[in-house]
Amino acid sequence: MNFDRQLIDDLLKKTDITNIVSRYIPVTKKGRNFVALCPFHDDKNPSLSISPDKQIFKCFVCGTGGSAITFVQNFEKITFPLAVKKVADWVGFTDPRLKMNDQSIQRDEKLEPFFKCLEDLLEYYHFGLASEEGKLARDYLLKRGLDLPILETFKIGYALKDGVTTIQYLIKRGHLRNVIESLGITASSNQQVDRLAGRIIFPIHNRDGRVVGFSGRLLDNIEGQAKYVNSTDSPIFTKGQILYNYHQVKLASKRAGYVYLMEGFMDVIALHRANIPQAIALMGTAVTSQHIKLLQSLGVEIRICLDQDEAGQTAMMKMIQPLSKANVAFRFVIADQETRDADEILLTDGEKGLTQYLNHLVPKMDFSFHFYQKVLPLTSTEQRVSFINRMLPLIANTPALEQIDYLKRLGQITNFALKDLQASLQSLQTSDENYFDTYRPEAKVLNRLKRAEKAILFNMFQSQDAIALYQADVKFFHDDIYRQIANYFMEIYQSDPPDHQSLINHISLTGGKDQQKIINTIAELMTEKNLPRADKQQLLDYLKTLNEERDKLVKTHQMKVSIAGKSEPEQARIIKELHKQAKPELNQGENQDENQEKNAKK
Repeated sequence: MNFDRQLIDDLLKKTDITNIVSRYIPVTKKGRNFVALCPFHDDKNPSLSISPDKQIFKCFVCGTGGSAITFVQNFEKITFPLAVKKVADWVGFTDPRLKMNDQSIQRDEKLEPFFKCLEDLLEYYHFGLASEEGKLARDYLLKRGLDLPILETFKIGYALKDGVTTIQYLIKRGHLRNVIESLGITASSNQQVDRLAGRIIFPIHNRDGRVVGFSGRLLDNIEGQAKYVNSTDSPIFTKGQILYNYHQVKLASKRAGYVYLMEGFMDVIALHRANIPQAIALMGTAVTSQHIKLLQSLGVEIRICLDQDEAGQTAMMKMIQPLSKANVAFRFVIADQETRDADEILLTDGEKGLTQYLNHLVPKMDFSFHFYQKVLPLTSTEQRVSFINRMLPLIANTPALEQIDYLKRLGQITNFALKDLQASLQSLQTSDENYFDTYRPEAKVLNRLKRAEKAILFNMFQSQDAIALYQADVKFFHDDIYRQIANYFMEIYQSDPPDHQSLINHISLTGGKDQQKIINTIAELMTEKNLPRADKQQLLDYLKTLNEERDKLVKTHQMKVSIAGKSEPEQARIIKELHKQAKPELNQGENQDENQEKNAKK
């Protein structure tokens, strides 16, 4: 279904694009606008500009642009109607038309069979936990401190040992075998059996709260069998894109101002039992770019608390660079003598003991010093130099006022002189100069035809004169994207020129090929500083240029027809003659371009 365009226009009048974008990424005020690292490419220097005046965003490196709604759509990779509903919820915009058929807005029909199959499977696992066979699992969970409210909150279940009945149940519910197998429900060695049979089940949800997979835990450790078995990747589940419990922490983390990033399910549940509901888990994977986008969108401090063993601490160390690059606020939980996980601490030391452990928070530089001093012996000169070489790049990325303190600390640990460390840091910063600090992509060199078309199209948003010129004399643009924009423009044009937001909304609702490229180009037009608002005479000058360039295209086509089948000497003679005829026109066109540019600067 589609929303009415007027509804979207009304919503955006109530929406501040800066507030929407800042829900996902940190933004910084710069003059009248805001800037940020662009999340749509590997950005190292803020290239995303957000204009509160025009209510539009634009990246000047990758070209992505649009409205608050299209930002949400692109960032979350969701449909336009669902992005509309999200923005409406955030700004408190209510309208009966938003309530129409919510399910069709939010769900991709091609994926619905997969989601529905897992919803039925979740119900079956709940039955399994409540069954007589499931009593052993219930007793085990109760012994671990998981009472009925916790089981309900996290939708924990049990897969009956007779895994054949699981598959039979799903088939009776109307689910196709290829769907069941695509979801990785069956064992690879036997497609008739549930691969999680005999295990406690932890459902895994996507960011919107829909079940996309499961993790099964053994009740007792059995030699040769993994303690946890996760769903395989499927059309709706990719492990590296999911954070466990993310769907339940979005509001709690906003209220608290932080979220704990843990290693596994039981850690998250332990924190919940200790009245710290804002906890999520990586599920044993390394942090990915998709994880970082999820963390960015929370807009709170990330408190990282993986296991205190070498593997967990190394994984935490590896997070520093990507999280820093993404401008995510974070700190680490460290406790030298602690070998227990959160669940064990809660069991033995209670809620107070777990809270004390979680409050041992340090910033990234303190954690880095702590980490390298633990894993690197510092007895030889070579080892101390290795320690320095690991720390200097981290120090180089801290504010200038903090660098001297870190260098002094580094000198105390390694017995190197402060002046030598300062020289090494300066050398590193010089050699590692980030060219993105000064780099800006060059303006595209447009040919005369495209420049004229661009100027006329821009002015169509500004004046009736430009629209009249287009309707009476231009009629179409040679550039494919400009032509499509003009076509969309005329579809919604009535008595006044439509604004760029209405046009973007119309295109988003209509769909079609090149949709994002078209929206990007509209954003580019609206943020272009070198396009003047033209009077009637300037518009006629653009039309003259356009017609001259069209004539050249016609003559080029005629030339190709003229030389077809001719000998090479004859082709050369014809081309030379045609070039002689075209040269005065070319010179005249170049002079006209220079005059137009001078007028624009004035």
